[in-house]
Amino acid sequence: MKKIDYFIKTSIVILLIIILLLVLISFYNLKNYKTEIKPGSTVQWNADFITNLNKNEINLSDYKQVFSYLFENMPEEITVYPTENYFYFKFPYSGKVIGGTINLGADDRDKGILGFGYKGG
Repeated sequence: MKKIDYFIKTSIVILLIIILLLVLISFYNLKNYKTEIKPGSTVQWNADFITNLNKNEINLSDYKQVFSYLFENMPEEITVYPTENYFYFKFPYSGKVIGGTINLGADDRDKGILGFGYKGG
């Protein structure tokens, strides 16, 4: 009976050591795993969003001020897909999310006319 108990205890210890080694190897592999980050890719963290909910001090009824705010915060290079010709945006403002579009309509863009609209939720 003592041999069986010793065998079971030894087997459990060996199994736990193997599991621990597998976990350590997994963490080591994750630590050294590198992904290719493409230029312009970003991660939007919820904590940043919540922190910035009340930081914007712009007048939403003044469309020029809103456009200026967007333009100042726009990346140097943007992509407007030809299937829609819209550039979508959203930003936090006074506890709400303001969303909208900048439109480069096929008929208007050659005339220098830009469509712009937004609304808050």
